[in-house]
Amino acid sequence: MRLARNRLGSDRLLCENSAEPTVADATFPDRLMKIHIALLAALLVAIGPTVSGATTPPTLVPPAVRVAGVDVGGMRPYLARRKIRKHFKHQLRVIVKQGTAWKASPYLFASSAGIGETVQLALGAKPGARLTLPVAVHKEWIRQYVDYLDHIFSRPAVDATFLGLRGLRPAVSSARYGVRVRKAVMVHRIERSVTENRRVPIRMALAPVAPAKLRTSFNQPVIVIRRLSNQLYLYKGARFWRRFGVATGQTAYPTPTGAFTILYMQRWPTWIPPASPWAAGAK
Repeated sequence: MRLARNRLGSDRLLCENSAEPTVADATFPDRLMKIHIALLAALLVAIGPTVSGATTPPTLVPPAVRVAGVDVGGMRPYLARRKIRKHFKHQLRVIVKQGTAWKASPYLFASSAGIGETVQLALGAKPGARLTLPVAVHKEWIRQYVDYLDHIFSRPAVDATFLGLRGLRPAVSSARYGVRVRKAVMVHRIERSVTENRRVPIRMALAPVAPAKLRTSFNQPVIVIRRLSNQLYLYKGARFWRRFGVATGQTAYPTPTGAFTILYMQRWPTWIPPASPWAAGAK
């Protein structure tokens, strides 16, 4: 018998007169072969479906399911989330008048929208289900925006006023109606548009504001005396009513000009001469 080194680097015991290996010589290669076979089997299990073409079917939203009006039926979850998010980000349009619109992002009024949670619910919904989108709306933010719209688009009413004489005739300015934003209505419309994920145009809710005084409110008598023609013109407001002949002051003592208010009036009054040289001896 002699001791020799094999190709694997380990010592083995050989019999000079026998070609059969000992038990110690056969154990290690068998064990190594078993390890290789096990690794190959695990690898085949891992890549088997890929090699054979078999894949796990994707998870899809049931057919005809809608989330806040958005059709996500038959879509993968990440595509459904993307579509809902894109629709939610569409700006709100407030129509002021024909051809004029104000745009606002929905995130001016809402801090978040439960898109991910709703898509998870949609995966387990029945075909054709209608799901709502939970939105965290802040009413105070909406009120602040409506106050801003009211500041921009509201205007006060203008009352009619007496302007005095224009061309020896009394003149009254025209009244003008104002307009105001109906705040409660606008808050409701914007809140509904955000919470229901509606992006139809929102028409501005406006209400007229009437002036306190119209031109017809000025119907009190106005007297205009024309000194050159010694004529008194009587008006009701700015509308001519009657005309009378009157005596006016002399050239040396002319009737004063200006606007005056009658505080006391008598019918057929008695004239008392003033204590002035020009009225001496008058009765």
